Amino acid sequence: MPATRWTIVEHIGPKGLLALELDWRRLFLEMPDPAIWHSHEAHQAYLWSLCPDPERFRCLALCDEQRVRAILPLEERFDRALYEGGRGVRMRVWGMPWRKESWAITDAIGPEDDARRALLPEAIAFLRRHPDRPSILALGRTRETSGLWDGLARIAPSGWYSFADVNEFIVPTDMSAEEFESRLSRNSRQMLTRAARRYAALGDTRSVRAVAPDELADEYERFLEVEASGWKGAHGSAIRQSPGEKQFYGGLLHRISLDGRCEINSLYVNDTCISSGLWVFTGRQAVPLKIGYDESFAHASPGRLLTHIVLKECCENAGVDAVTMLGEAPWIRHWSPASVSLRRAFVALRPVSGSAYLAALRLRYGPIRHAMRVVRKRRKAADTRARVPGRESE
Repeated sequence: MPATRWTIVEHIGPKGLLALELDWRRLFLEMPDPAIWHSHEAHQAYLWSLCPDPERFRCLALCDEQRVRAILPLEERFDRALYEGGRGVRMRVWGMPWRKESWAITDAIGPEDDARRALLPEAIAFLRRHPDRPSILALGRTRETSGLWDGLARIAPSGWYSFADVNEFIVPTDMSAEEFESRLSRNSRQMLTRAARRYAALGDTRSVRAVAPDELADEYERFLEVEASGWKGAHGSAIRQSPGEKQFYGGLLHRISLDGRCEINSLYVNDTCISSGLWVFTGRQAVPLKIGYDESFAHASPGRLLTHIVLKECCENAGVDAVTMLGEAPWIRHWSPASVSLRRAFVALRPVSGSAYLAALRLRYGPIRHAMRVVRKRRKAADTRARVPGRESE
């Protein structure tokens, strides 16, 4: 059988994203386990809220002789990969859409087939033919099991650097709620039972699940309030304090309809929202994108309790096989999730400047990164020892 003849077609800006909509949705449906970061509608929301310059957004479509087979979304931006503590070098890169807080995972669009494995070599060759463009391609965070990474093996090792970054956690929900409960450890069951008892003792309590557009609009405002009520608001990192993030999450609520759906789940005490979470459902999986809680009710662990309630609801939903949870919060371990490593990579696109940046990145994400993690671990341990005894944190 003759080798497939691949070509890359570049689609530019908002018009390019719109032009690919039908092919994008077809590829999304062909994927075995599509997630929110694969959907066309989520990329629309990203483009108009978080993308630094929508006109510098690109979709590299890999085509055979008949149709589009895979898509690599990129944006031209400045990354802080070599920028720490207000000092350093900000790199101009081609990067896959990614934001640490709001778009934590990114990926190519298309099923796990020969096209996905061919995508990176063809895209890199295409980008290298344009010397006026950035000298580094930034890839990931993407699951290490993605066939996308296979393409790096076709490129000289001196031209790229890849490393494991963080983990995502996957909680299976393809079982009854009773079986799900039985799989919890004794300590987790006791903690969640204690949280439920403390919550019930607070007064007039109720849970809310918003799905309809008007319900979502109301609950979104309450979600923003409770998410900003604690340390995030005090440190200026709450969603409502970032116009881009507020627009992004609000855009998801209104846009996700063909590729999935959004829900906001909340816990109330006497008409006061004490915990709220924004969930998105695509394919056969769910993702809790954001959760917030009122710290004055921390003794009842409302964030953990709310998450547990929604997980059990997912078990009763035959269309949800797993829940993907992001972040490093220790309480995620209550549900004994499986972990999947997320990888990042940098590829040199220019022989001189790209190679120089790549050498610096190897140092930054090698020994320097290890030293920084040791320091952070020691600081975290010191903070833990300084906490008030008996207080449960989310």
